[in-house]
Amino acid sequence: MKKIYVWSFAARFSHVVMAVALALAYITSDFDRLLYFHAVLGVVFGVAVAMRLVWGFVGTVHSRFCDFKFGGVAEYFLSFFGKKQRFLGHNPASCVAIVLMLLLGVVCAVSGLALYGVDEKSGVFSFLGENYAKFEFVEDLHEFSANMLVCVAVAHVCGALVDKFWHKNDAVDSMVTGFKATGGLSVESDGSWVENSGVIRVRFSAFQRLFCVVWVALILLACGLFFVRENFLLGSRATFESYAKFINSSYVSAKNENVNLENEKNGEIFVKECGSCHMVYPPFLLSARAWEKMMSNLEEHFGDDASIDDEERVEAVRAFLVGASAEKRGEKVAVKMLRGERMWRGIWAGSASGAGGSGGFGSKSSERGRGGFVDSVNLSGVAGGQSGGFTNSSGFTNLGANKQANMGEVAITKNAYWIDEHEGLDERVFTQKAVKSRANCAACHEGIEAGVLQKRLIRFELVE
Repeated sequence: MKKIYVWSFAARFSHVVMAVALALAYITSDFDRLLYFHAVLGVVFGVAVAMRLVWGFVGTVHSRFCDFKFGGVAEYFLSFFGKKQRFLGHNPASCVAIVLMLLLGVVCAVSGLALYGVDEKSGVFSFLGENYAKFEFVEDLHEFSANMLVCVAVAHVCGALVDKFWHKNDAVDSMVTGFKATGGLSVESDGSWVENSGVIRVRFSAFQRLFCVVWVALILLACGLFFVRENFLLGSRATFESYAKFINSSYVSAKNENVNLENEKNGEIFVKECGSCHMVYPPFLLSARAWEKMMSNLEEHFGDDASIDDEERVEAVRAFLVGASAEKRGEKVAVKMLRGERMWRGIWAGSASGAGGSGGFGSKSSERGRGGFVDSVNLSGVAGGQSGGFTNSSGFTNLGANKQANMGEVAITKNAYWIDEHEGLDERVFTQKAVKSRANCAACHEGIEAGVLQKRLIRFELVE
């Protein structure tokens, strides 16, 4: 049986890259430690998809979309039970699957880059991180497109296996070798083919050859991102821009007290007064209301007396915290901590005004969706009327109902978003010597005292 060379090396190479990158990206999506590698796999996949889309317009015969046969899908499936069909190019079912996968691939890759910018303030879409509330929908879009893409890809693989073992065709083999058996099918005499040394090959123009070289080169270049983390496509803008901006506009480092800044005085006082006892918490972790409440009762500061004798310094700290609170920021953490705080107030108000009984709210569940942020948040033991108050790891115990309500609003570790993000961590993580307590965020989150919260800066060796 005569064989012809149909698929170029670039097309076959890209096909394998897309399959491998999609599978690995899907697997790594649930591992925070592998987030950067997940993003690189997305870029590699996106480059392969983009080039295949262009190839669909400028490529060789049977690779172009205009050569796809969409009309015979039903007839093709019916042939499973009758006379088997052969195709020099893609069969009708593959044509539909390819178009769907390419379109979903574009949505998935672009939404993935956007999500990386929104969540991590990194990459080409890092600017979206300043307005999380407006762009948080990209998470749902990315997850939906990825799941749909995997479903179509699995169906495509199943169809390819049926074509190979049921129809006895060589479509799968051709994606490795590039050759397909004619099986009695005629080759068009329209100049799309050339015979050389008895082998029939698809004809390539000089432009198409150059395109294939660029195609492979771009995929390999994208793979190089695995080894160069600080790059234009995925590099962290928070490190080089937002980090410095936050330091220079919100508060100054205790190690850099002599810089001339507009808010230098209040910032320095904040760092000196608060940082002398514990880590310096970024102001955007609480609302202005929570900071006001905390500053109005420093005598009972999570079980300690944190009073400041100089009233002017108290007002300076208060002004600084309120001026840089969660309402003033647009990043994901600020938005979700603010929502978690409001959720606390709403639940507490409902619990306080509800029927007697327990007076608490045991376990709270909240559906995840647009505008939501927790799948299941366990807030047991923190509402009024229950004995024992908060757990020791929170830093205060045995508080009355009213004090619990106040502390629950100002305690970062009692925020629903904080709880959701730390769900599943072993209690020993917080009691180990390097961490000591849940409140010591800086132990695991490098850069948090400068207002930078990114997964790439988590000290995973402490939490695993």
